Amino acid sequence: MTHFGARTAYFGHLSAASRLQSIAMADILLVADLPWVADSVRAALAGAGHDLSVTDDPAGAAALTLAKGVEVVLVDLQVGSMGGMAVARAIRAAVAAAGATPPAVALLLDREADAFLAGRAAVDGWIRKPFGGFALRHLVERLAAGRAADAGPIRVGAPAGSADTMPDHRGVAQFG
Repeated sequence: MTHFGARTAYFGHLSAASRLQSIAMADILLVADLPWVADSVRAALAGAGHDLSVTDDPAGAAALTLAKGVEVVLVDLQVGSMGGMAVARAIRAAVAAAGATPPAVALLLDREADAFLAGRAAVDGWIRKPFGGFALRHLVERLAAGRAADAGPIRVGAPAGSADTMPDHRGVAQFG
């Protein structure tokens, strides 16, 4: 059994149905102004038991994060006039100023090369669009459950030790 703070994840020799019940459910905020991005996230997380809120206002994302007390924030890299990096930084600053518990923040990237920007933004994870439902659910569930500080990066759909960027691979999720 692996403990992540107040949440527990157990994936030993459970059946697939039991594994679904042991996964942490999360309050999630999506910051995206394109309907297809919001629709893709909704579809990927449908039936997983997460509470998803969506906003297309990047300037109000930090205040909404504090008001809702979300655990995970997904931010489209190119959202409105701010951009995903600026939104992620605004959320971190607002949470720190309020003395609140910081949510995990992940970026939805447009291309593999944007992984560099995600790293510079010091977000907790990222995934490239278009993403598969499994990869996004895994990203959200990993972030919602917390992770050991020494766990290091884990990529969904990639062998351990693979490079940060993988040409011709769709749906790569990175946890930092």
